[in-house]
Amino acid sequence: MVKFYPVKSFFLEAGPQVGFSISHKETYDSEGLFGDTEEELDPSSFDWGINLGAGFKSDVGLSIGARYHQGQKDIYDEKKPKNEVWQLYIGFEL
Repeated sequence: MVKFYPVKSFFLEAGPQVGFSISHKETYDSEGLFGDTEEELDPSSFDWGINLGAGFKSDVGLSIGARYHQGQKDIYDEKKPKNEVWQLYIGFEL
């Protein structure tokens, strides 16, 4: 991630993210909502995407921020969903 400070206490950040799942299987059961459907899903073990964020950093080292991750790879072969994640964080730098 690249962090840019347009003013002293405010920053913007952006960069790539790569993810790798070691083991993951899902079973979906509609429980009669759309008929009695049960299927086993096998998501992709590799994902990559782009992160964008912004935050504030105080003079004493306390920072707060938010990031958004938009996955670029399809998680499943059917319906082509992608990962999307919002992150809120608090940090302290010594």
